[in-house]
Amino acid sequence: MRESSLLLTTDERGTNMWNMIKAGVRGWTSISTLKQLGIAVVLGILTGIYHPEIGADLFQIAKLVIDSIKGIVVPLVFLGILVSIVFLDDIAKAARLGGGSFLLYTATTIFATFLAVLIAGFVFNNMSFPDMTNMPQSNTDKIVANASEYGGFWAAIFRIITGNFLQAMVDGNALTALVCAFAFGIFILQMKTGNDKEDREDGEFLAKFHRAFSKVIYRFINVIVSLMPFAVFGYVGWMVSTQDPKIFLTLFQMLAVGFSVLVLHVFITYGGMLWFVARVNFFTFLKKFFKVQLFAFSTASSAATIPLNQRTLKEELGVSDATASFTVPFGATVNMDGTGIAQCVYGIFIAHLYGIDLNPGQYATLAVMSSIVSVGVAAVPSASLVTLGVVLGVVGIPLEGIGIIMATDRLLDMARTAVNVTGDAAVSIVMDVIEGRFDRKKFNA
Repeated sequence: MRESSLLLTTDERGTNMWNMIKAGVRGWTSISTLKQLGIAVVLGILTGIYHPEIGADLFQIAKLVIDSIKGIVVPLVFLGILVSIVFLDDIAKAARLGGGSFLLYTATTIFATFLAVLIAGFVFNNMSFPDMTNMPQSNTDKIVANASEYGGFWAAIFRIITGNFLQAMVDGNALTALVCAFAFGIFILQMKTGNDKEDREDGEFLAKFHRAFSKVIYRFINVIVSLMPFAVFGYVGWMVSTQDPKIFLTLFQMLAVGFSVLVLHVFITYGGMLWFVARVNFFTFLKKFFKVQLFAFSTASSAATIPLNQRTLKEELGVSDATASFTVPFGATVNMDGTGIAQCVYGIFIAHLYGIDLNPGQYATLAVMSSIVSVGVAAVPSASLVTLGVVLGVVGIPLEGIGIIMATDRLLDMARTAVNVTGDAAVSIVMDVIEGRFDRKKFNA
């Protein structure tokens, strides 16, 4: 009798524990993504402060989630763009959406780099700099070597043309995936809308097949999105536990300038686009889009933010699926306003550290080269450090200066990624308004 009572008590304890776990999971999933990310940030900071010894383990936790996301970026880009083109049912609409998005992304990047040159040039010219001997140095051999092999914009274009398109996409070449998706989408759309009956039937079959395949990818994405707070927790905890506070203090002024230019660009460029072109409230956009910016800031990866960006645009900001599925992955590949700004700020900062006075022509060259090179930068953390050497070399700034900003690049990298994804969203809304598919009621809800 006593054994039976003891067994029952053990079962009850197990049941109660299981019920507590289920209640905890239900409670966690019932709160908004923004709150989940906020909790993750706070826990990451506290863990990094009080348990810095586990910083490497925290990074591995985050890396598992982000690697899972990166693993589906290429199929997401390919299927998202292909399906969005196929179901436009009009080749002219597909060309207009692609061309218009590219022009907007290019214009904002050029404006961003010239804004950065104007502000950074003025501030750094009127600022005192520390002695170079007091600055922390890093081994830049690998970065300089990689940078010397980067061919800039045209190299990025020629990397698209490869002898094995499938291998390029397996290797994670998003540019190749994007171009292939656009070409396949146009060809399938031509078949669907052609005069030949058999072609139309085959085109409809291919369209339905790719749409069904994309639904499988998005089911996988939904699972990954639910794990994003764990990635934020890991990255923030790792940052706090591994970075030397003295480095942040030494480079605080440079970071302050970089952050200021990024914020100004968001309000002037994107705010202007949404206020005067799309005719929507910019602050409503910021309020709804903040969770995407926070995730982008935490992970420093535009590619990793694609799923959350698309979902927020479609479910909360009134952008149609046809537009968001095209402009967001397209923007994550070619729209790097924040990267262009960072490279200009870095270049001018390093030049002043070495006592180099840049002339107006060098400032203009710095802005143009940053715009061009940023197009080919991968949408992953700190990828722009590889291409920074190209920008510095063209203007005549010592490549060794890369080592000075390496320690704090992660912070500015996080901020510029948030700017990049904000630009993707702003252009998506503007293009959706132009195409006449924008849902204003959903945006204002």
